[in-house]
Amino acid sequence: MKKITSVALLVLFSVMCTAPSFGETGLGYETLVILPHAFTLSSWDKNSGIGVKASADFGASALSLATTIGSIAGTLGLAGLTDVNFYTFSVFKDLQQSENFRNYIKLGIFTLQGKLAGVTKSGSLPIAGIGMEWQKLWGTSLAFNADLTYPEILTLGFKTYF
Repeated sequence: MKKITSVALLVLFSVMCTAPSFGETGLGYETLVILPHAFTLSSWDKNSGIGVKASADFGASALSLATTIGSIAGTLGLAGLTDVNFYTFSVFKDLQQSENFRNYIKLGIFTLQGKLAGVTKSGSLPIAGIGMEWQKLWGTSLAFNADLTYPEILTLGFKTYF
């Protein structure tokens, strides 16, 4: 297992272990506009308005598949970028809260990892953006969020709080 994947899994596991003591924990899935994107794990404290979110695609998102296919096509199958996946880790702070709605800003890091000619390469970019979340959809624990961020642009997600 590669170092970046090990670190990402360790951070995801740490978030899962500490999240119940932190506040509400949510598990969900995001799309990049309408394309498949990433699984998410988030935790949020309603009183302070501070939360954390980790997401990963494990190589199954449209972004990862398009990068892999484009690289293979561009190099005619020679030493193309393969096994592309990404991880994001972000912290967010509420700007406004109402009973079932909130606005927030978020900051974090986006890490892209891929294999090039058999060697694993990775790079990171900062994440900055704003988002909105509607909670208790249809009287359930479901929530819907929309985020405008750099570099992901527009992500739409559903999650359930437990």
